[in-house]
Order: sequence, then C-alpha cells, then structure tokens
Amino acid sequence: DLVTETDKACEDLIFNHLKQCYPTHKFIGEETTAACGISELTNEPTWIVDPLDGTTNFVHGFPLVCISIGLTIGKVPTVGVVYNPIMEELFTGVQGKGAFLNGNPIKVSSQSELVKCLLATEAGTKRDKATLDASTDRIKSLLFKVRSVRMSGSCALNLCGI
Repeated sequence: DLVTETDKACEDLIFNHLKQCYPTHKFIGEETTAACGISELTNEPTWIVDPLDGTTNFVHGFPLVCISIGLTIGKVPTVGVVYNPIMEELFTGVQGKGAFLNGNPIKVSSQSELVKCLLATEAGTKRDKATLDASTDRIKSLLFKVRSVRMSGSCALNLCGI
C-alpha cells in the first residue's frame, strides 16, 4: 500500500527531526501505533503526529489533507501545528498564547446556539454495516439540531475550522 508507505516515511522523517531536537521526549505516531497498537500518553513531554490526515482525500487529489503535530506536557496539549501543504495553510496554537493561521490570529467561533452552528464530523473508514449504521444514525440525529453538517475528510482541518 503506497499511501501507508508514504505515511510511515513522513512519520519517520518528522520523528527523526524531532528526536534530534528533543532527544528525551516521547513520541506517538498514527502509523507506529497502527503497526504495534501501543500508544501510552505519559506525563513526559510527548509529540503526537499524524503524518497524513485525510489519506482518502490525498489518494483522490482532493486538497483537504494535512500534517498534524502536537506536543503534550504532563498530558496537557501545549503546542499544535496543522499544515496543509496543498493550500499553504499553517495553523499553529500554543497554550496561553492563542491560535494562528499563517501567522495571523484566529479565534473560536462565538456562535453558541447549536441550531445556528455547522457541525464537522466524519463517518470513519470502516465500511461494515454496524459501523455505518451507527455513524449515519448519529449524524441523522444531529441534522435536526444544527444548521448543517460538513465532512471534509480531515479531522485535524475540521478542528482548525472551529
């Protein structure tokens, strides 16, 4: 599977660079975790990486893909970086310092009425009947409570859109 190979190669590249800069830190990667099934978050500074969020979009040439990197310290998210290289969008956030898009400050939507909100969700990648039924039932139940639903195919970019 070429995409899995690409994911793993990107994850290795990111981890190797971070390990040079932060040799005592821990690392959790989507591809590493998928391969071995182990991902323990400790109080140690820990980098968490998804080297290619939006894999299906990537395969189909749809531009909503990104690299997602986060740092937790004491199990608390401290730094986050989401980069969409196709659209040249760099989202960054530092605890207590704010969030930015390409260096410009951004903020969370002030909308508090659910009926006026856009809901970002994903159906997941599993295609068995039980999983799809549960996913579509959840989405159907929310359709009556929100303005609209979006499924971009990239969880990290969905979160950046809040």
